[in-house]
Order: sequence, then structure tokens, then C-alpha cells
Amino acid sequence: MSNPDAAVFDADMCIIGGGIAGLWTLALAHARGIQAILLEKDSLGSKQTMCSQGIIHGGSKYTLQGKITGATDTISGMPKHWLKAINGEGEVKLTATNVLAGHQFMVPSSGIDTKLLSFLGSKTMSSFTESVKGHQLPDGMQQAGINQQCFKLFEPVIAVDSLLDDFKQQWSDYIYQYELTADDIQSNAQGVHLTLDHGRVSLHCQKVLLCTGEGFETLSAVVPEQTMQKRPLHMLAVTGANTVLPSLYAHFVGRSSKPVLTVTTHPRHHDQTNTWYLGGDLAELGVNRTHAQQVKEATKLLNKLTPNIDCSQLSFQSIFIDRAEPAQSNFARPDDAFLHSQHHLMVAWPTKLALAPRLAEKALTGLSSHLTTDNLLHLAQLPLPKVNIAPYPWHLA
Repeated sequence: MSNPDAAVFDADMCIIGGGIAGLWTLALAHARGIQAILLEKDSLGSKQTMCSQGIIHGGSKYTLQGKITGATDTISGMPKHWLKAINGEGEVKLTATNVLAGHQFMVPSSGIDTKLLSFLGSKTMSSFTESVKGHQLPDGMQQAGINQQCFKLFEPVIAVDSLLDDFKQQWSDYIYQYELTADDIQSNAQGVHLTLDHGRVSLHCQKVLLCTGEGFETLSAVVPEQTMQKRPLHMLAVTGANTVLPSLYAHFVGRSSKPVLTVTTHPRHHDQTNTWYLGGDLAELGVNRTHAQQVKEATKLLNKLTPNIDCSQLSFQSIFIDRAEPAQSNFARPDDAFLHSQHHLMVAWPTKLALAPRLAEKALTGLSSHLTTDNLLHLAQLPLPKVNIAPYPWHLA
């Protein structure tokens, strides 16, 4: 039963979920005059976004089958789109976002198929990669003992904490902390009604976008036609006890159609040292390994791939992640950002950090503002608490 004394607010869109998908959609909406608010139950980026490696993929790692795939075509334009935003030239401007590395490198390891090696250096791949000789590699790679021919990828790596802070600083007036339940969301022919703060706040919207990642489980009753699948990972965060890890941003590739190991480097500002974050096949195949087993496998790989690093001086932290995706037949991996629309309700998963701009475009298609100036003033004054930014997962131990 509605509360006749509730404070009533109107919005064009309410976005549920404060990961990269929700934040990019919020920013793009306001750039187009669409008045949106965002509700996050925990902290910004608290699940998948802060657990990502910060790579803005351009699709090069999907070419390890020796051909251009649908996934490659879909994501190939994303690095330019992101860099445009970081340079302040797009609708969404992210000039305070820190770029950790302008490029990733694809490092061939022993056993790589010679046909694949030729393909990576071919004209077909010239828009994705550039061949680099060992002595031309960045200092950090040479310090790690990498001195063979590699392929520079046109894929930047960003500091995810600075990305989230960039969004928060610009749009904090429209970002609130609140945990919705399915019972709080009522859809009808006119739009969606949200009951907040134990009935003390009533919010009317044209559209509601659910981009809550794995949190969709608790709201799935709102859109029962859509289901979700989870793709688990066992990542490792690596720090040096008596050694400073060099800066390394690399996909190590071999016989597999996926990188054997992906390494990104994240500076720790309080002591000027680095954390290596390890993904790739190590993380995918390690989901059933114990911490000790995963560390043993990682150490074996690092001894082989980064021979100048003394692994006996390293400390490893396991980080378990469930990547949330729309359910696919045969548990297939989605090639694109996903949006399901049902009347005034939408469910979305970006499926990759890099694809957030594509998701935002899909979510805002056909949506325009219906609010007056008075509505806009009230919209920025909801009586709800503000949201903090989640820490990196390796800071939680």
C-alpha cells in the first residue's frame, strides 16, 4: 500500500547497479539531457568492475584461433572510444581517469604454433598489432627477462579506481546508496514506480535499467524471462617481499586459443611498489584449485615466462570472482554487451569492461527527457545516503 505522505520524485531513468555499465549509462544519459539517477546497494565497482584487470580490450586476444572472429569485430572499436573519452572529446568525458599503460603486449611463449605466429604479424592483423623486437620492448618487460619479438596491442590499461572516482566526482548528485528488493519495483503502462526508504520516498521513472551483475539473482523476479550464468575465475594478486616488481602489461600466448597468462601491473601509492594481477587461462582453469595449487601453477608459469623474477620473494593472494553474464545455450561466452528490454524494464550485462559504452548506447535508444526544470532540481535531492568507491580486491585481505 502506498504511503500518502511519501516524498514524490520523477526521473527519466533509474539505473540499478554502480559498476561500469551503470556509471557509463548515467553519464551518457546526462550528456544527452536524459535525467537519470543511480542506486547502488554496496559501493561503486564493488563486484566485477574493481576485480577487472583494467584492460580496454580491442579483440586481439580473440584472434588466437588464427582468424578474425565475431567477438573481435564487436569489440575492435572500443579502445578508440575509451581514449576519446579520456581525452575529453566524447559525450562521456573521463579526463581524470589514469591510464596505466598505453598498450598491452602479446608475448609468444615456447610451443606457439608457427602458423599463428605468422598470422599475428600479417597484414590482416595490422590494425590490431605491431611487431616489436626484444630490445625495443619497455624497460619493465626487459627487467622481467622478456627479450624476444612481441606484438604491441592497441589496448590501453586503466586504473579502475581512478575511473570510478572520475564518474563519482562528476555525477555524485545523482548517485545514491540503496538496496532495492523485487517488491520495491512496480511496473505499469505508464512506467515504473519505485518505493524507497521504507515507503518514505516514491520515485516514478520512464525506464529502469537493471545492471546489477550477479546481484540480478535477488531481483530476477522483476524480469523472470531473463536468466543469468556465472563464469568463475581464480585470479592471483602478486606482491614482492624484498623485490620491486617491474611494470608488465602482457598476454603470454602459446598453443591455447586463450592467453596462457595475462599480467597487469597496479601501482600501490602508499609505498611506491607494484602489484601484479594475474588472469588468463591460469584464472579460468584454476577455479577448482586450492590457493596452494594455484600458487604452484602460477610460480611454474612465472619462472618460465618472466625468468628474471625471483618467485621465492613473491607473495600471492587468491581472488575468486564470478563474472555474471546473460544465460547462453551451451554456456557460450557472449560476444557483445547484452540488453533485454521488457516494456519499461531493462536487464543488462556489459560482459566486458570495454563494452560499457556499447551497452549505454543500447540502453538509451529511443529515450528522451520528459522532465521540467523543477523536476531536475528535486532529482538531485533524494533523501538517501551517498556511495563510496570499492577498494581493489587485494586491499581487502
